Amino acid sequence: MAGFLLRPGFGVVGDDLRIDALWRLHDSGPCFPGRRIKCQEYILWRRVAGGLTRERQNKLLAGEFDRIRSGNAPAELVRLAGSLELIPHETKAELVSGFIDVAVTLARAKRHCAPYFVALGLLLNRTPLYAGPETVVSPDLVEQTYSAFRGFDWADPELLELQTLFLRAARVVGDRSLDVPLPLRRLIAAKMEKSGALPLRTAKIRGFVPVGRSDRASLYDEPLPPGLILGAGRDNGGG
Repeated sequence: MAGFLLRPGFGVVGDDLRIDALWRLHDSGPCFPGRRIKCQEYILWRRVAGGLTRERQNKLLAGEFDRIRSGNAPAELVRLAGSLELIPHETKAELVSGFIDVAVTLARAKRHCAPYFVALGLLLNRTPLYAGPETVVSPDLVEQTYSAFRGFDWADPELLELQTLFLRAARVVGDRSLDVPLPLRRLIAAKMEKSGALPLRTAKIRGFVPVGRSDRASLYDEPLPPGLILGAGRDNGGG
């Protein structure tokens, strides 16, 4: 409940205090530890990641890195790692390489790999939700990711999340140091359109399109669960 109500954890007066209170719970640990509780904890931190400082994001990831490196991390931990926009570039690069390897293995085996695609899309995103452009990783990592998945059928229902991945990873932002090279963007856009993506969507890869409200909303995480309705309030993105 806290994760839903605080999401994304910044933008409203008092969010810093609320995040501080949550972090004290992180330090003390859950009263009833277990697999299901740990899963919910991953979801909580993913939803409020925008309110965490760089130091807290690094600490959060450091405690889970061995599990991630093993290739057997639960889906919610994988998605949490992707949402940490303030972690160092070298850490993001390691996560990208590791997630590519696991996702390729799963895709070849026709197994569920969407959480890895979601995480990769966030790690490679050209337009972060809450961090600045200095946190955006090198376009070379986008090329590495495309090379790994270009041979797959992006129209396969299990691989549809690849399209969202590259919409984020190859989007034009008008900064030559961040934009993916034009030849690669053309390849990605053509691959997506061949897989059923509408030209209206790939236009964001072929040329500059200002970031809209819906683009930001798509990064806030999944919608509220059925039956949970928030009352009227200021629509400024905080809790």
